Amino acid sequence: LHWSFVFGVVSLYGINQGLGGSMGRVATEYYMKDVQKVQPSESQALTAITKIPWIIKPLWGILTDVLPIFGYHRRPYFILAGVLGVVSMLFISLHSNLHLYFALMWMTLSSAAMAIADVTIDACTAYNSIKHPSLASDMQSLCSLSSSIGALLGFFMSGILVHLVGSKVGESCVAHRDL
Repeated sequence: LHWSFVFGVVSLYGINQGLGGSMGRVATEYYMKDVQKVQPSESQALTAITKIPWIIKPLWGILTDVLPIFGYHRRPYFILAGVLGVVSMLFISLHSNLHLYFALMWMTLSSAAMAIADVTIDACTAYNSIKHPSLASDMQSLCSLSSSIGALLGFFMSGILVHLVGSKVGESCVAHRDL
């Protein structure tokens, strides 16, 4: 297996989905409650909307198989997903009074970025499993191990970060400075 595949699996499953997904889940709950002032029932419904890109994940898979970009089926989609994810999260974090529906749109785009990257690395794993059948179970174990370790670290760190920083970084920094 090429080092770039292993790096892709560890970065996508471990960092993006495991660490980012777990930290994002905690951060989203506090963001909806503290910043957007949304009731828990409404927050649950809005969070369900952000999961729609995962529901249509098979369509992302068809898209990457049918529509190559510059002759490539996988690499451009990784890059596109990375840029989309970074831009959407930066937009949310840099705008302090973002309207709820714009925040929801950016969260859904971030979720779409994760789903596109996920289906792309799944395709790479399936391809490598066919190419190296003796390593198929090891590749699946690497995917699960990376995701589990990332999620454990993310949930552990998110509690500490929310305690130290709070849900509104700007206001908590001002409050600490005034003390």
